[in-house]
Amino acid sequence: MDTSAHPGGFLGLPDELLLAICERLDTNSLFFLVQVNHRLYKLCLPISFKKYGLTNPEKHIKLALGEANEGDEDDKVDAISFLNIAFHIKKANRISCKFSVPGNDFDRLLRCVRRFETLIRRFSSVKTVVLIFGNQSCCCCETADFKDEMVEEWSLTVGGLMTTILEKSAEAINLKGGRYLSHLFVFRSSRSGKPLKGGGGGGRGSPRPFEALKTMFTGKKERKLAETLKEPLSVLKGDGWEFKRSNNHNISLALSELLPPAQTDSKLRTLTIQSMMFLMPPLLQWTISAMQYCDIEKLTLSGLSINHKCWPAIFQLIASATPGLAELTLSKLRQIMPNDLLHFLSRMTMLTSLKIDRDVDCWDSYDLGPFPDLPKLITLHAPATWVFKLLTAQQRGLERLETLCISYRLRNDGLTHWFQSTSVTPSIPGLLRAQRRPLTLSVEVVLGNSPGWKMFEDLNAASGGTPPMKKEAQSDFPSDSDSQLISSMTLVVNQEFSREDMRLWTVLPKWLAMFPGLRDISLVGRNSTIDNLNVVEEMTEVVMAAQLQQLVSVDVNGKEVVLSQPQRDRVVDV
Repeated sequence: MDTSAHPGGFLGLPDELLLAICERLDTNSLFFLVQVNHRLYKLCLPISFKKYGLTNPEKHIKLALGEANEGDEDDKVDAISFLNIAFHIKKANRISCKFSVPGNDFDRLLRCVRRFETLIRRFSSVKTVVLIFGNQSCCCCETADFKDEMVEEWSLTVGGLMTTILEKSAEAINLKGGRYLSHLFVFRSSRSGKPLKGGGGGGRGSPRPFEALKTMFTGKKERKLAETLKEPLSVLKGDGWEFKRSNNHNISLALSELLPPAQTDSKLRTLTIQSMMFLMPPLLQWTISAMQYCDIEKLTLSGLSINHKCWPAIFQLIASATPGLAELTLSKLRQIMPNDLLHFLSRMTMLTSLKIDRDVDCWDSYDLGPFPDLPKLITLHAPATWVFKLLTAQQRGLERLETLCISYRLRNDGLTHWFQSTSVTPSIPGLLRAQRRPLTLSVEVVLGNSPGWKMFEDLNAASGGTPPMKKEAQSDFPSDSDSQLISSMTLVVNQEFSREDMRLWTVLPKWLAMFPGLRDISLVGRNSTIDNLNVVEEMTEVVMAAQLQQLVSVDVNGKEVVLSQPQRDRVVDV
């Protein structure tokens, strides 16, 4: 529109006044103004994005769909409405979407998923996608008449979204939360590993993977698959286990598959699964197919609580689908049997990086069986008990191991064995010394509720009976202790500190001084004690008093503690 023809009209106003007016308009009015002409498009679109917290949509798009106060998603003006007409945004570096559908409104959930898929299709590429399913209802147990068509619609809709994401060159996918349709099928297993009697299907039988691809995903039986594609792994039945229809639901299995374009052109390298519904049918087939056809390099399993009988089958499928997996992280996993985990790891022979967090159920079990060799492993992060048993079992293995991070629970473990140059009792430093492993060592110390007194006990044991708080220099402690090999330390605040505990900031400098090789120190986590202090100032005083001459960096919850030059000189001079 020619603004010069209307010098006294709305479009004749200068940009400054138009901006001031538009900032006071609601989103519905802005949505129509954006589509008037190019000038208002450029002026109003940033204002619209700002109202939804989208400061830089090309870098990061954060959406929430299905909120309780929303109307019909097809008609409502929201962030997706503006993104759909923002034609200058061709791609997104990171996009996250939370589906927060209240109650058991399954149809509304499906509409939200379809809207999000339409948005993804508009982009030429999306690097990282985070999907969060906020409702913990399964939607199937509360629905009296749950039919085949609903399962097929779910498989079609969610499978279509996931395949579209892969077709847009996504390199990383993170799946969080949700229990939708997780009770439709039950898991059966045989301890002896013998085949189970009876089929694992439903009233109309279980579809084969290719048939599921043609009927459930595309809805057209006549669609021909490329003959060159290998058949996907079946997730319905394995050696001594199967998924079958629940007695409460008279439906057949409908699986979410990958279409051929996603199988051949995918760039997915990192997959994070924090949603149990992607490890159960019908979505399990998509998960395993994505692992099988994409060159997954890094896999994370986190925040999952699944019946212990299911884990061997899930581990078997993952190991079969990703024989070349390089990096594996396990965190907050529940109900895992120790031998099942070790058997799984023994099949992952190409691992170069393995992280087992302290909150994986089985890591401290006394029933741990034979440990795998892990011949290509370079980086290991694991709890102290697990590391000790691994080093004991593999005294000549782990030939490529270079970096070792050991997680300690200060209350239960303690680090006294690092301060003793000789010890009759076998320990991690003793094994490392005997095996002559030139490693880069770091420790993660979970403080618990009484870190002050526990650190005091370590100091007392290391000082050989001399009151530890009267020692004034780190040279007074044994100079040949293994503690000087530790180069990095992370202190994890995971609980409230007890009122009876010794003040942490009093004992921490002396305790840190027993690790003279430290180059990096981090403090992560919060509690009321931390929140009521200027922790940056406290940590500055702590590291100065500890007199760590090799110290390079200190950070508190991701914020770097900057030491002034006089402070650094003071450490070196001491």
